[in-house]
Amino acid sequence: MIIHSGMHKTGSSSIQDSLFLNNKVLGQHNMIYPEIGLSFDEEVGHRHLHLSNLLKKHHYSKQKLIEVIEELKALSQNDIIISHEDLFRLDIAPEALKLLAESFDVHLLLFVKDPVLYFNDKYKEWIRRQSCTLEPAEFILQHFEYLQIDRILPMWEEAIGRANIHVSEFNRNKLSGSAFLANFYYKLNEITGAQLEVLTLKPVKRKNKSLTNTRTLFYLIANREGKRPEAERISTRTLFENNKGLVLSRECVHQVKARSWHALNYLKTKYLIENDKTVDI
Repeated sequence: MIIHSGMHKTGSSSIQDSLFLNNKVLGQHNMIYPEIGLSFDEEVGHRHLHLSNLLKKHHYSKQKLIEVIEELKALSQNDIIISHEDLFRLDIAPEALKLLAESFDVHLLLFVKDPVLYFNDKYKEWIRRQSCTLEPAEFILQHFEYLQIDRILPMWEEAIGRANIHVSEFNRNKLSGSAFLANFYYKLNEITGAQLEVLTLKPVKRKNKSLTNTRTLFYLIANREGKRPEAERISTRTLFENNKGLVLSRECVHQVKARSWHALNYLKTKYLIENDKTVDI
């Protein structure tokens, strides 16, 4: 079992859509992206939301998970791929991970992102998709547990072993679009021993685009004033554009960098992943 767990804002929607659209090709290489626990969202694609929830402490049921494990083990293909970007979090039930590890040879596939860019992009998404009304600093405080990598990875290490954890840096400046997907399938081939050719896969449309900084603030005001329907009707010509700057303030950036030191040091010392310090404030 290969579990792709994000992180958020690291191309997960494109990966999930690609896996779903190319299930037939995956099958030719003894892999499957199962419909068990799968959920579809028009904007973010096909991901294992229901299965993901079952692994979290507030939804965990040993009996239900055992039933799902039996369903998965009954699949004819050898390698099962599970994907949901909300699986990499503190409230995953250790017993659930232990059950999976007893049933499968579990591998964790993870892409990590510069903490500042992570919160900058995640905040924009919550403003647009979740009608968030928080200031950036408030948002970061409420969601900082997602970046406590130095506490989350040890749970997975204990359950499946460090050798089965595959961590890579997500950097849009180095790899984007089809190149990023090709890199994902290269890692999948490495783990499974398959020889899947990327050129044989159906292409996917880009999903979950980011708002411009100006539109992010515009939507924030609309969310607060209860005028979201009016905001949705405004022309989207400049809704999605490339932004090189940050919507986060300078002070937010400093706080994120300070609070993420332990996580980044853990990645550097244990997984040889270094923050490239490309974020300009």
